[in-house]
Amino acid sequence: MRDQINRAFVQAATAGAIALGMFSLALAQVPAPAKPAAEKSVQIGGAAVGQFGHFVAVGWAKAMARAPGYRASPAATSGFVENAQLIAQKKMEFGWVAGLTFDEARGGDTSVVTKEELGQMRAVFTLPAGAHHVVVLANSPIRRLEDMGGKRISGFGRGSLGWTYVSDVLGTVGIAKNAYREEPLGPSQAIQALKEGKVDVVWGTGNPPNPSIVELAATHRFRLIPIPAAVMNKLDAKAPSWQTAVIPKGVYNNMEGGDADVVTIQQTQVATTSTAVDNDTVYAAVWAVMENLNDFWSVHPGAKFLELKTALDGMPIPLHAGAVRYYRAKGISIPARLIPPEAR
Repeated sequence: MRDQINRAFVQAATAGAIALGMFSLALAQVPAPAKPAAEKSVQIGGAAVGQFGHFVAVGWAKAMARAPGYRASPAATSGFVENAQLIAQKKMEFGWVAGLTFDEARGGDTSVVTKEELGQMRAVFTLPAGAHHVVVLANSPIRRLEDMGGKRISGFGRGSLGWTYVSDVLGTVGIAKNAYREEPLGPSQAIQALKEGKVDVVWGTGNPPNPSIVELAATHRFRLIPIPAAVMNKLDAKAPSWQTAVIPKGVYNNMEGGDADVVTIQQTQVATTSTAVDNDTVYAAVWAVMENLNDFWSVHPGAKFLELKTALDGMPIPLHAGAVRYYRAKGISIPARLIPPEAR
């Protein structure tokens, strides 16, 4: 009997050691990138200064300073559409792009990138980001998405992909694009317009706490309009890059109903590059962030949603071969659909 117990103990301990070893492999340090013969400088596209996309471009550049011989500069751009175009045109090495851009391009929409350009774009990692904040003042009669017909909506600049978000979401509740007024303003300007009664709704994106909402909460009481599961289900059927999100209770002051979570939606935010960027540079970019996450996380609370274990979640396009090299060295299982032809 004692022998049986001892054997069982040894077997359990061995199984535990194997499991621990496998876990350790996934978290093991991987080789640092080789220092290039001459310093390499790259640009990382974010968004307008003050927007979440800009913060995480800054965080990425900050982490990349850890890679010997590499220097990265965050580029203040108009946002994810411009980033996609600059990368596709080989005018910028890296940038953040909304997953919806790739969903729509695969469906034949060439308004952002062409089919040929899409075939040359590659992913590095993903960040669940862009929780939608649909904001009204506390005295507003608007309580549901269905109440927004005929209203003045702001929060995005002219030509921003954000207006596609608005039309897609409101379309699920029967409000056509011509049934509300777009007021193209950036986040801070839109919040000021809301305070002055010049717009009815500010529609913002970004992991909470959203700086513009914090700014509003300093002087005005407000509420957030939820985006319920029924809307999410309709969106997901059209574009799988949509995800459910929650704005946690207590994250904002001066908010009506702030003692409860607010259900909303978000897009997968894709760290993107192209086949024009060499494998060593992409490996360095992934290594720098994943091996120095504290640097990346330090720029914004929402940056902490990036983790190694979720870095491939919601990935809408294949990985770059340099990123494949990093994840394989790390012991991460990569779905076959994410392996590009050049890494097979």
